[in-house]
Amino acid sequence: MIRMLISLGKATPEMIRKFCLDHGWIIIWAIGLLIALMVRPLLPSDETRYVSAAWEMWSRGDFLVPHLNGETYSHKPPLMFWSIHAGWSLFGVNDWWPRLVSPLAGLGAIFAARALAANLWPGKPEVSGLVPWLLTGTLFWSLFGTVTMFDMWNALLATVGLLGVVLAVRGKMVQGFGILGLAIGFGVLAKGPVILLYTLPPVLLAPWWLPSDCTIKLRNWYLATLAAILLGAVIGLCWALPAALAGGDAYAKAIFWGQTAGRVEKSFAHGRPMWWYLPLLPLLLFPWIMWPRLWRLKVALPGREAWPVRLALCWFLPAFIAFSFISGKQPHYLLPMFPALALLAAFKLGEDQMPDERVPDEQVNGRWDQRLPALMVLLTGLVLTLVPASFQVAPDLWMNVHTPGWLADVSPLGGLVLIILAGLMLRWNTGPSFVTIRKMTLVGPVIVAVIHLFVFSAAAPAYDLKAVSQWIAARQLEGKPVAWRKKYHSQFHFLGRLKTPILVVKNQPLSEWFAANPDGVMIMIHRNPPPPGLKARYEQPFRGRYLAIWGAEALATGIKLPE
Repeated sequence: MIRMLISLGKATPEMIRKFCLDHGWIIIWAIGLLIALMVRPLLPSDETRYVSAAWEMWSRGDFLVPHLNGETYSHKPPLMFWSIHAGWSLFGVNDWWPRLVSPLAGLGAIFAARALAANLWPGKPEVSGLVPWLLTGTLFWSLFGTVTMFDMWNALLATVGLLGVVLAVRGKMVQGFGILGLAIGFGVLAKGPVILLYTLPPVLLAPWWLPSDCTIKLRNWYLATLAAILLGAVIGLCWALPAALAGGDAYAKAIFWGQTAGRVEKSFAHGRPMWWYLPLLPLLLFPWIMWPRLWRLKVALPGREAWPVRLALCWFLPAFIAFSFISGKQPHYLLPMFPALALLAAFKLGEDQMPDERVPDEQVNGRWDQRLPALMVLLTGLVLTLVPASFQVAPDLWMNVHTPGWLADVSPLGGLVLIILAGLMLRWNTGPSFVTIRKMTLVGPVIVAVIHLFVFSAAAPAYDLKAVSQWIAARQLEGKPVAWRKKYHSQFHFLGRLKTPILVVKNQPLSEWFAANPDGVMIMIHRNPPPPGLKARYEQPFRGRYLAIWGAEALATGIKLPE
């Protein structure tokens, strides 16, 4: 990629055009990420919690056991935290590097998916050429690719692991299963044993998809699989064993039990119904899932000659079924399966028409093949136009509706952008098929950019905790007790560069706590603005509610603080 960028400095217009046609998805990814970094703060409580865990490891000089608010943090292994530390060691502690590590993992997953497609279909370069465009243009992938969380790491490592499996099929058994073992090991360090749900089913189901001319004996295949699992376990234990010794018995039990059986037990004990993911798929996979072009392609159970398709199915379906049965569901758990769907879609689209052919889509699919995805974009645009406009034109409509205060500040211009985009989409089927796919790649990133520029820009003050975090840091430097009511998720630790834990006060009456800490302050979240007559030390909107920091003088007014 570096060579490509250097060559652009000496490029002719034709070379630049070819680069944009082949690698323009990188430009789309970079622009989307830049907009997110400029507009959106670290979001509480997930993003702020994870970066705070990395900060506490850094500030304590303890790179073995993660901590949150001074206590051991067993919910996540340290790989992402270590990657943040690596950037801080090069650039110093800053706010921007932690926000790059997960998006860069997502970018790596796209490159890995392209390499996987090239190895699955070496004679069909159009397939590997389409995969990055399909992933970049998928709405949920585009949105989540700007967030600091762990699932893009699993997407990267699962894809690399499957690349190793394909290399093994091509005859490089030691190298292939070695890569699989490394992917499992680093996946354990990224998010725990869940990496096995993404990587093991395709390997275990090999008798169904292995090519008919494959000479590998199943006995050797499964022995190599066991060796890869053991290699992955060794990599994970290289951190877990010394971390367990350093973190104590409770931490050891949490990382060895809580990350496996304990999490599964809790997932089955509560959560969402088995069908919960199905109605979300049209949104998560937009716009491709609503493109009739994909519906019209032949869909049938592939034979053994189409073993790459079978492999991709074994990657997606077992993991999707497993996560459907586990009650604790989140949409981002599906992200490591998206490369499998991109492989399937790229194969079918590439099989349907070669990139050099100049058959207009209107002859293949009809001139109005964009109607359904364009309609969805139009409806979204209308909502983003009419709702903000109604606050300005008819504010009385919202008087009895509890809405975040920032909703009135959303600009209707974002909705107009999407309405224009919907109109343009109706004309996209007049060119070659691969040109249409590249144009459709813009839909998801444009929607995400509109959300950031016109929605998050208005909502940012209600999610940005940097100012209050620095206020808290100043009080701690003065030696004053700072407490949080209810459960604390370390929202303030990194943003304020705190080195002292915040006290957590759950059930103790406020009068008792202030009596014991007369110069202390209490951070609280309220559904409504503070009552008249009460003056908070600090207050701001917070996620549709209000954050306020109170001193003991608030109780002296005789007005009860809202809990």
